[in-house]
Amino acid sequence: MHFATFTADTAIEALQRALDELARAGFALEAISLRAQAPRAEVRLEFHPRGGISADTYLARLARMPGVAGVAGGPAAGAQAEEV
Repeated sequence: MHFATFTADTAIEALQRALDELARAGFALEAISLRAQAPRAEVRLEFHPRGGISADTYLARLARMPGVAGVAGGPAAGAQAEEV
């Protein structure tokens, strides 16, 4: 399992776009958490990268989304996250 975290000004819109990209990639969603602390929100997705793209490509797509910042991710167990 892998994870992705990011902050966003518009949490609901960013989460919708992130989930759309996850579905497009063919990944299986495991868990979602969203913590809103105005003016930004922190989002965490846990997923199984079983699609046509790599988890790193998914993270790069998240990093290019408008209003999204501080994208990090990688394997969920025991690995250090790297910011994209």
